[in-house]
Amino acid sequence: MKYIIILISYLGMLSLVTNCGGGASGPSSALHDSPGEDTGFVHYFLATPQEVAPGADVTLSWNLPSATDIELLQIAGNLPAKGSQIVRPTQSTTYTIRAKSHTGRLITRQVQVDVRTQPVPNAIEYFWASHLTINAGEASILNWKANRCARVILEAIGQPQFTQTLPCVGSVEVRPTFSGLWTLRAFDQDNRPVGTSSLVIQVNPVPQPSPVIEAFWTNYLNLDAGSTANIYWTVRNASAVYLSTAPEVPQAASGSITVRPLQTTTYFLRALGVSGEVVSQQFTITVNTRLPEIRLFAADQPFLQPGQTTTLRWDVGFCSKVELIGDIRVTVGCSGSWTVAPSQTTNYNLIASGFNGEIVNQIITVTAVQPQALPTVEYFYADDSTVNLGQSTTLRWKVQNCGRVSIAGVNSAVLPCEGSAVVRPNGTQHYPLTAYSPDGQKQAVVDLAIGVLLPPPPAIEYFYASRTAIAWEESTTLYWKVSQAAKVELISATSEQVALQSAKEFQLVSTTSFRLRVTGLNGEVIEAPLTINVAPPTEQQLLDKLLKEMQKGG
Repeated sequence: MKYIIILISYLGMLSLVTNCGGGASGPSSALHDSPGEDTGFVHYFLATPQEVAPGADVTLSWNLPSATDIELLQIAGNLPAKGSQIVRPTQSTTYTIRAKSHTGRLITRQVQVDVRTQPVPNAIEYFWASHLTINAGEASILNWKANRCARVILEAIGQPQFTQTLPCVGSVEVRPTFSGLWTLRAFDQDNRPVGTSSLVIQVNPVPQPSPVIEAFWTNYLNLDAGSTANIYWTVRNASAVYLSTAPEVPQAASGSITVRPLQTTTYFLRALGVSGEVVSQQFTITVNTRLPEIRLFAADQPFLQPGQTTTLRWDVGFCSKVELIGDIRVTVGCSGSWTVAPSQTTNYNLIASGFNGEIVNQIITVTAVQPQALPTVEYFYADDSTVNLGQSTTLRWKVQNCGRVSIAGVNSAVLPCEGSAVVRPNGTQHYPLTAYSPDGQKQAVVDLAIGVLLPPPPAIEYFYASRTAIAWEESTTLYWKVSQAAKVELISATSEQVALQSAKEFQLVSTTSFRLRVTGLNGEVIEAPLTINVAPPTEQQLLDKLLKEMQKGG
């Protein structure tokens, strides 16, 4: 069998940092970021070959996709993110590349080039691929043989995380996702590099399918002016879809839209493929011109009493504009309603315009009629025109020519034309009765007043103390009596409710003010003050009290 073999051999070694152990001593290159560093910062930095004779060409190559300020310390000037540089070392040299990541971190990588006076034979006898050109997803088999070898390492420059340690003779199936350089490195039993070889596998991308318009249609290809139609579409394998109703706005791959064409219109659908290919379809909706059609124009109440309202309603087909003219002049929609309150008989004219300027109209009349007679109150009185506070009385009434009755102060908005209601006024109160005729005309007829007799005000008959001046820790007794009271409170530092007539003893250590607060049956509040003056304690009194407390505690 005959194979096409591209073999790139070097006398030196291609040193790459991998995830496997072992390798040449000294600094090494890096294909991937170290743990904890900026992801994707260093793709690779390598020297080819890595062992040369003095003054021989060595190619330094690097790929730092997201880096800035890239420099080789041995070479002046900034470098591109991806590139190569030829150097000719006369002695073993460590080359250092330094750059900044997108986060601002400064990271360096190194590669060692060994200069030897004696050439080193390449231990790799052969390294070839069954297919040097494949389509994406296909496989190629790599074959190799290395002499003076303990192991080989197979790496793919640019293929994510591909590094394998393999025997010195063998083959392996690979499925690269894109074109790249494959490198085989051989190591002896002392883990020293003894040979390297590389080849390139070309990967052809998968061809992109063409866009396809599977459906583009409408539910009406022929309709009347002002009517609507729905447009539907389904597209596959498209990177963008555009409809002529909004030519600059991308649409979904499948969808629908409602249109209202006023004239015959052609609609286009355009689909763009991933590779730039464009396909399109079109159809035409034919629009028929028709005169406006007044389907409805009427008044809810064509006969009105003065002050009443009615609602005009209409529905017009095939129209572009509608005007309503009478005691008003307004532009309205093709269907709707409007409330009017004409003071006299009025003609209302509905004028409808078509899409091409055609005009039709219809007139209705709302007639004003004479009002009905006003209601008459036959009687309106209270069983008791004067009551005591808290008592109730009954209102009674009868109204002729009546639709309904309302009375302020009675908890009902609508009362019968003849009836009664119980009220309990809190004070002298007016109860105006308003009677409404059957047609809604209203007239306030009677204002009835109910007088309320209030109880007498509260009184404090006496409030005094047995002694108003006492020594320290002595007692005094307060006496009081009140009348016409609903509540009595004795207030000092605290407040307590007490009887209408009573007495209470207090032992005081300082001058204290008291207030007797009385709330009357009529709600009125009165107060009486009383102060008890207490002499300050003497030193002997304080000493005696201290001794007593010590004796109790001891």
